[in-house]
Amino acid sequence: MNANNHSEIDSIIESIITNQNPWHDPANRDWYLKDGALRELMDANNEGLYKSPKIYYFLKKGFFKPLYSNNRAYGVLIIRGPRRIGKTSTLKYMIKDYIQRGYPPDSFIYLSLDSDELLREAGRKRYLRELVDEIIKRFKKENKPLIIILDEVTFYKGWARAIKNLIDCGSIGPGIALVATGSYSLDLSSAKRELAGRFGPLGEGLRGEQFFYPRRFIEMAESILGSRFQSYIKNMFRGGSGRRIGLTEYFSGFQTDSDSLFYNYKRILNETLQAHYDDLHSLFENIYLHWRISKKHLRSNKITKKWRNNHPFCKV
Repeated sequence: MNANNHSEIDSIIESIITNQNPWHDPANRDWYLKDGALRELMDANNEGLYKSPKIYYFLKKGFFKPLYSNNRAYGVLIIRGPRRIGKTSTLKYMIKDYIQRGYPPDSFIYLSLDSDELLREAGRKRYLRELVDEIIKRFKKENKPLIIILDEVTFYKGWARAIKNLIDCGSIGPGIALVATGSYSLDLSSAKRELAGRFGPLGEGLRGEQFFYPRRFIEMAESILGSRFQSYIKNMFRGGSGRRIGLTEYFSGFQTDSDSLFYNYKRILNETLQAHYDDLHSLFENIYLHWRISKKHLRSNKITKKWRNNHPFCKV
């Protein structure tokens, strides 16, 4: 890298840290309250309406925890899913969680590849490789992990090759975890093939990729309808996940009416409808028929108290 490129990379990194990584500023401890991806999520969380998606727990248990418990661990993971479904807010929520538990703020680097400062350079050969390499040199500290999140990587053509080269040359190695998120399945499938054998122990443990699934109707209902409905569902399935799985299999045609008689599936359904029919019917109608709940709220359960008060069917 020549002197001009080095100076330009330094300038871009400073811009990225200032604009995309506010947690690096010690005076900005409440950064998450100002972050567009997190503000409403935090409101919902404070009201007990937010429930982290399953991928949050997979990442903590299978990716981040092993990284912090073994300074030789490393890996690359692809997270794919539709745009605007909650990938960014979930990852930033995790960053907030780890920082509040005492982990160094500068051990988390977030880059949105659809940001203006990076989109301008998207066509330049080797630019992403040089940028990530310089970030690693600047922020990786001995015996302390570094987590780099590349958000919406499919905006940068050849991103997988850039990561592959960084792994091959040793820049991404022990103590470094890289998470790449994207929306375009064909590009991400091709990238997974190109990175085959290079995901590292942490990435291989999660098969190199995880899919960020949209929330199911029952998850929406549990969040929006509040504690009474949550308690009802919890008591209904207090015997474990077997009854819930069995009920799903029955509705899908994999269990018979004789199974229903034995496990009381129809009784469970009838009791649920009798207890919560009006709420569930109104919720289903507003989500799937009239779309009265904003798409932004539906993506990640960012339901505020003000919103609930304006919708009588949510008051339980």
